[in-house]
Amino acid sequence: MFGKDATPKSVRDEHFVEKFLGEVVEKPYREFLDRLISSIDRAKNNSWCLKNCMCLSEEDKKGFSYYLVIQYLRGKYLPNTFEEFCEKVVGTKISNTTSKVAQTTSLMNSKIINMMRGIILKHKWVIYINNTGFNFYTSDCPFINQVHKFKDGIPYTQFDAPGIEIVFPITKYAILVIYGEKAYEIMQLRYGKNIYSDEMKPEDRRFREIKNIRQVEYYNILQIAYSINEIYLSDNNKEFIEQVLGKHPEYLTKEYITVLDNKD
Repeated sequence: MFGKDATPKSVRDEHFVEKFLGEVVEKPYREFLDRLISSIDRAKNNSWCLKNCMCLSEEDKKGFSYYLVIQYLRGKYLPNTFEEFCEKVVGTKISNTTSKVAQTTSLMNSKIINMMRGIILKHKWVIYINNTGFNFYTSDCPFINQVHKFKDGIPYTQFDAPGIEIVFPITKYAILVIYGEKAYEIMQLRYGKNIYSDEMKPEDRRFREIKNIRQVEYYNILQIAYSINEIYLSDNNKEFIEQVLGKHPEYLTKEYITVLDNKD
């Protein structure tokens, strides 16, 4: 970007950002995630706890928001999204290099990170526990910003949009879903109360138990649709993925599917 002779070696290193994130972000995030999964494990087979206990403390929610925003900003699809936005909305074509520079700048900008954190912290956070027997999938782009409100065919994709739904799988039996103000009501109208019942309405930092397999299928379809090349699942049942790809050939960009064992 600045020329090899004018830039320190560490900045010229194309893996500089990944190394920085590995040292500063991923180690404490791993420790946080281990604590969260232990808490989920204690609650998932306790019906009283699922109904009455908080899934996250206020401090945990604040900490988790930082890791989620970093996950979003480092996503592989973000440069392409930025390019498309500039071309379709702004009317300007930019190079892939320019979009990657913008992405890197965002990852290093605490003001951008904290602004995005402030927005999603206002939403309702729910951890769904999956007891259907059909496990959650994840992918190489697990953080999904799903749109449920449109105007003149244009989606409201901003984090502060009232119809936004943010999805992030935690384990094969637990998933974090963050709801904008009107998201759940819009989903009830679209998919029906037989799937999104009134008793499942989100309350901030609470558990909800999923018993309807169609809801799990919905979250898994999102992982299939938004993944770049890899879909991860914890068993060897690829039949559902093949069914979805058969119905949606536009998703057929996946190079391979990775099956994780129970230790991963």
